[in-house]
Amino acid sequence: MVEIRERIREALATRGMTASDLSKKSGIGKGSISKYLKGLVTPKQSAIGSMAKALDVSPAWLMGYDVPMKSTLPAGGFHGGDVTYRVDEMRLLNE
Repeated sequence: MVEIRERIREALATRGMTASDLSKKSGIGKGSISKYLKGLVTPKQSAIGSMAKALDVSPAWLMGYDVPMKSTLPAGGFHGGDVTYRVDEMRLLNE
């Protein structure tokens, strides 16, 4: 499985963003982003979600799973009938 720091770097390059841009867009401190990129610290689930949203990628992809880079979830998140999207995303994590 690919390390999360590699996926963060790949997503930053693909989106033409810097670590500073990611910090601003995700609300995560620059120091924390730096530690993630160096592999010194593994981000918590909430940070992974924030970075995935800021980078417009799937949280599962960001964590190194072999799933599409782009999230299959609706942009607005989960609302009522959208639970199906969540179930599909969880299936990808368990495969």
